[in-house]
Amino acid sequence: MKIITNYKLIALKTPPVGSINILKLHRGRTENTISAEVSLKTYFNQDIVTKLTLPRPTAITFSGINFDEIELECLHWAKSQKLYEGDLFKVLEKTHVALLTGVTYPNLPKEGAVLLTKWLMALFAIDDWVDEDHQNPIPSQEIKQNVTRKLDIISKLRNGSTTDQILLESDTPITKAIAHLFPEISSYITKVGGSMDDFVLSLDNYFSSIIAEKQYEETKQFPSPDFCSDLRADSSGAVHAIFAGMVIQGQAPFAIEKTFYNLLSMRKIVAKCVEYSNDILSHYKEFLKLLRSSKSDHTLALTEIHGHPQLNLIHIKWHNYLPNFPSLERAYTETIQNYNQLVEDFFIMKENLLKEIEKATNTQKSNVTKCIEVLDGWLSQIIWGMIVERYNVGGAPCTQPKIEELLSQLKKSDL
Repeated sequence: MKIITNYKLIALKTPPVGSINILKLHRGRTENTISAEVSLKTYFNQDIVTKLTLPRPTAITFSGINFDEIELECLHWAKSQKLYEGDLFKVLEKTHVALLTGVTYPNLPKEGAVLLTKWLMALFAIDDWVDEDHQNPIPSQEIKQNVTRKLDIISKLRNGSTTDQILLESDTPITKAIAHLFPEISSYITKVGGSMDDFVLSLDNYFSSIIAEKQYEETKQFPSPDFCSDLRADSSGAVHAIFAGMVIQGQAPFAIEKTFYNLLSMRKIVAKCVEYSNDILSHYKEFLKLLRSSKSDHTLALTEIHGHPQLNLIHIKWHNYLPNFPSLERAYTETIQNYNQLVEDFFIMKENLLKEIEKATNTQKSNVTKCIEVLDGWLSQIIWGMIVERYNVGGAPCTQPKIEELLSQLKKSDL
């Protein structure tokens, strides 16, 4: 089967363009949602038109902060830390992590926004390192040694050691960057009264899920979609990023979730939404990696495509539908339908939680409200993902004015 590699994005009525191209916007089923008619371009040069439920991003204001300036500052830091070497640095530039920070952490002060942007850049560097080469994947044992070293350094830093005392020449640039950044993050979180225990525990869980995902990929088996979804919700880094945002705003989310179980359920839904949107947006990009690793001159047999059990939900669903080919459209649309239902479920739980805290103390109300803000922000992560070049193959560079223009469309009350 000859794979068509000529990829053209459909222009939005108003730029920017992206992996998901908005054709029409309509009022959603509730005042919190928008029903977007979208077109997705697959790697078979096929257009899939479907409906996507988006959160109405009313809370995202960027708080007067210039995130393009923060991006430049943090890119300079990333280059000085050698998070990415050579041409790979372009991968980070195309991700525009600062705008992700602006979308997902509403009302965060500039100092916190800079620290979180740097931290997210380090997480993206880890993710890209793990997935760097499909032909020669990094063994899970090497990944385990690498992340264990990072956690050991963090533990020693928390116990009073300095980076000069614990860093080795053999440590990777990402490890060194995390070691140098962690004391700043820790100092800020302590200043605002957040839980460093929650921050580190969620990081530990994230690293464990990366190892588990790689170990499963090494089995060369295709998991069930449910198993894939549960594992990817953790290994995508969403859970740790959510906790980082809560902690850096002075919260202790694990303790709050024990009191308000709906908050825990909402957090799990948002983590799955991030995983679903990531898989929807990155499937084309991930397939191109597989295409480049092919030895058959840009020609991939269907058996070769499905001989790589990468843990992308669309890829897994598509494989499970074989031999009923073509079934790619079904895999895409079903994944989006699942995503839409998760968004609807989130707002139902949010409404229930807001009713629940009416009887809570003022302190509890404040804590839960701040956690909800972070969850609302991360539910809007897909808006950032729709236009950044990390997923938008061949798209135009993303800037704050472009994403503000899209946000303005999505906020309109007359939809």
